[in-house]
Amino acid sequence: MSATMKVSGMKEIETLLRSKFSESRVKTIENKALRVATDEAVNDLKQTLTQFENSGDTVAGVVHGNVSRATGLPIIKIGNNGKHWRLVHLENNGFVRNGKSYHYRSFGALQRFSEAQGKKFVATARQSLKELIE
Repeated sequence: MSATMKVSGMKEIETLLRSKFSESRVKTIENKALRVATDEAVNDLKQTLTQFENSGDTVAGVVHGNVSRATGLPIIKIGNNGKHWRLVHLENNGFVRNGKSYHYRSFGALQRFSEAQGKKFVATARQSLKELIE
């Protein structure tokens, strides 16, 4: 599963940060806000994964990395350090055997999580930035 979210619409906060602090301090503040939002997203993803059969190791394996700025933009990857990610993919998308489609009760759960997470992630990151500025 790979989804990318672009956080935009935060120019006013960014301008305020840059006027108050040095560039390195701005990056530190942004990193903290992104980690708060990512921690919340990881918890939400773990909750979503509980819908899948035998997901104990999968839920426990959900992790996120550190903030990377290799592309010039801050990026945090969320993934699984366990071995059950393929099982989740099968259950989320269903499968076809002998021309017949099979779907589990968790069909589409990860797509719904991803769609709902976009706005929530941005709102959490924005709120965290505002709190860190004050």
